[in-house]
Amino acid sequence: MYHILAFYYRIFLIRKMADEVDYHQKKRDIRRQYRTLTSETQKNQHELINPESTAGLHNVLDEANRLFDDVKLVKGTREAAMDSAFLVIASSLGKQSAQKLHTDLVMFDPREYVEKLKTYLSGRSLDNHAQNRNITVEAWRNLGKEARLHFRKAPASHSLLGSFGHDQPKKDRQIIRKKDKEIVPTAVPKQLTSVVQSHQEVTTEEVGKIMAILQQYTNCSEGSEIDPVSFFEFVVNPQSFGQTIENIFYVSFLVKDGHVKVELDGDGLPVIFPCEPYKEGQSRQAVEKKQFMFSMTMEKWQEIIEVMGLEEPLIPTRDE
Repeated sequence: MYHILAFYYRIFLIRKMADEVDYHQKKRDIRRQYRTLTSETQKNQHELINPESTAGLHNVLDEANRLFDDVKLVKGTREAAMDSAFLVIASSLGKQSAQKLHTDLVMFDPREYVEKLKTYLSGRSLDNHAQNRNITVEAWRNLGKEARLHFRKAPASHSLLGSFGHDQPKKDRQIIRKKDKEIVPTAVPKQLTSVVQSHQEVTTEEVGKIMAILQQYTNCSEGSEIDPVSFFEFVVNPQSFGQTIENIFYVSFLVKDGHVKVELDGDGLPVIFPCEPYKEGQSRQAVEKKQFMFSMTMEKWQEIIEVMGLEEPLIPTRDE
């Protein structure tokens, strides 16, 4: 029984050695073919870049694709590097061949373009050399409609005129007449200032609310130890992506003013907790202010919700 097992084991070793020999021989053949292909390509480069040669460079690339199929079978790094080097040479020859192409048929001629444009706008055929006609506004409008189909343009933003409210009385404009120099009281745009102030008041109020919520979740009280909260768990609203962005915006004010501190925990994840603002002269060492930016997309927002298992927001959802 032992002799039979030894016999089969020897056969197994012989086959394995034969496979290894065939494997290395296959890789040597691939490298030899790549060297031959590269040498012949460099030798015949003047013929390959000739625009009249229709199949020269194509045949070379077909041969390289066939060799690359063998490279994927043997999974050799040296062979893959030789394939990359050959592709660099082939790309350079393709560029030179493209530069030698005759492009007279597609050359832009401004005069020809203007003549065709006049023909299109005036409604005349190319063979008709009659006198020039007046180009109407409708013709220009039709040209704009045709050109608009070939461009992707974002819609322009338009500013609001006046305020949102309609209960404020309108004031007369100031009109200066040339004859009698009469001056009529004019309307001063105070409404814009009130709108800006209202937005600032709302922002300040929301920042104060978020600060109070953070102090509640971190057990921030006199004589107690502060328990940091996960930054994403605090600002992410699993019910609204828009309010998640607003929460990050409001928290940034607290961090900027020094009322909130963001650090990394032992797992490298950001945590947030209240702190006392830094005062000038508090430390002898120079305090360096730093800032960072990060993006929050819809995909990242959904991924954070799934990974952290968020169901209810720590910051209550605000009314729209």
